[in-house]
Amino acid sequence: MLHGPTITGIIGPNGAGKSTLLKGMLGIIPHEGQA
Repeated sequence: MLHGPTITGIIGPNGAGKSTLLKGMLGIIPHEGQA
């Protein structure tokens, strides 16, 4: 949980799923299903 004004970043190598994580959190793509 973040309190107050905070700058948060996600770092990792290419292909690690950073964008996919954000899209799942925003509901742009489903985060449940078959893999």
